[in-house]
Amino acid sequence: MAGARLASTWAGAHLRRVPQAGVALIALTLVGYQLLVSAQQTGMPFVAAVAPVILVGAGFGMVGAGLAGLTLSQVGHHDAGSAAGPFNTAMQLGTALGIATASLVFFNHASAGSHGITVTHAFAGSVWYVIAALAVMWALMFRLPRPAEAAA
Repeated sequence: MAGARLASTWAGAHLRRVPQAGVALIALTLVGYQLLVSAQQTGMPFVAAVAPVILVGAGFGMVGAGLAGLTLSQVGHHDAGSAAGPFNTAMQLGTALGIATASLVFFNHASAGSHGITVTHAFAGSVWYVIAALAVMWALMFRLPRPAEAAA
């Protein structure tokens, strides 16, 4: 919710940069999280495991709210309701496909029923694929319309 609030506050002047900043926040947090998991292994304290997830959530809020504002600003007010449905469907589909793909990579590294260090290594290895996807997503966001183009 904090990321979405931040996105709505910055939306006017930084329409395209808000989702990019959210993706960068997620990717950088995941890099730090991966390094932490690799260093701590199975002995990572609960707070250390949960704290980065809060930053990832804030980043996703910035992406979702920022892209919604940018996308829906491209349609007229009378069509906004009709445009919101396909937008939300695309966001949900993208999320589901992303989770499914990350799960496939994870379970390629650790079989079902694994535990302990095997799961830690599988997570640490599979998170790099998510970071790579976020890097591609960040780069593609340069193709989003600029605020002047969105207003036109």
